[in-house]
Amino acid sequence: MAVLAAFPARSRFRGDGSRDASVEVYSDREMRIDGVELLERFQEKGRDVWHYVTRGPAQDVRSLLIELSQYGEATRAVVDRMLKDLSKPLEVPMVMGIINATPDSFYEGSRVGSEPVKKIEEMLDQKPDIIDVGGESTRPGSDPVPPKEEIKRLRPVVEYLTEVSDIPVSIDTRNPETLEDMLRYDIDYVNDITGFTNEAMLSLTTSADLKCIVMHMRGDPKTMQSMTDYRDVVYEVASFLQAQARKIIEVGAEPESIVVDPGLGFAKDSVQNMVLISNMECFRFGFPLLVGASRKTFIGRITGRDVNDRLPGTIASSIFLMEKGVDILRVHDVRENRDALRMYLAMKHFREEAS
Repeated sequence: MAVLAAFPARSRFRGDGSRDASVEVYSDREMRIDGVELLERFQEKGRDVWHYVTRGPAQDVRSLLIELSQYGEATRAVVDRMLKDLSKPLEVPMVMGIINATPDSFYEGSRVGSEPVKKIEEMLDQKPDIIDVGGESTRPGSDPVPPKEEIKRLRPVVEYLTEVSDIPVSIDTRNPETLEDMLRYDIDYVNDITGFTNEAMLSLTTSADLKCIVMHMRGDPKTMQSMTDYRDVVYEVASFLQAQARKIIEVGAEPESIVVDPGLGFAKDSVQNMVLISNMECFRFGFPLLVGASRKTFIGRITGRDVNDRLPGTIASSIFLMEKGVDILRVHDVRENRDALRMYLAMKHFREEAS
């Protein structure tokens, strides 16, 4: 039997228990285990899939997950990490600041423009936990950038960053040629919108002992918004991320090197983005969870605001995502988001302690 996905259950499938007392499991075989309820059976890519939910005491759920871990070393690694994540306390997420060495990224305020040092220093002054640098716009409908041009854009920014700061640097690229060139610098993460489906990207990243940010997307930025037909967007995104995590572990990478990102806005429409956000706890299956909602189109659809006026909507999203247990928030406005998160959490904890 193969476990296709296992994650904390969505609220509509949970009983009266807490989040860690219910888990959804998808498998390619029928399971006969006490305490597991079959919700549906459906076909996917020519195979049968059984969708189960567990309800009951947290210890029973833990026992089931331990039983599932027998199905391969990589599955065991995923389940082991999920078990450790079940009781994680609420805390302020790490904040990843965005720098775009591009002329056409969707938010002009993130571009380095003609004064890259000034833009970099502005970001450093906000003291992000990680800085994500991209040389190719991946906004919906954008054309691909040749690696040679991407490298030309990235080099001065990454060189300056790594010389003047010890803040961890993430390279946002899907191109092996670009990544290979960036290995000359002291970088820490590779943020691949294709989720390391390219074997060369995976090999370069793991060989250099870098952390992998695994994102879900269909197609490419040019075509992705025509590929938003999902039977169940939560399951399909979770199963992809878990499959890629298992693959990365199987090639020898440490589980601690993996970060998962459901990819808001990448082959998802605004409703699907909201479905993912409202069920974001489902993606807490043992790896640091990164989400990038900052100033995206779905915020504009809800608020009616242009990209330049979406900071309040972004902050509201960040607070909600913190409540859902997100570990890293990728944002354009580091200081404003972090201040709001800290203030919210301080008020929440003060009220709880006083009651």
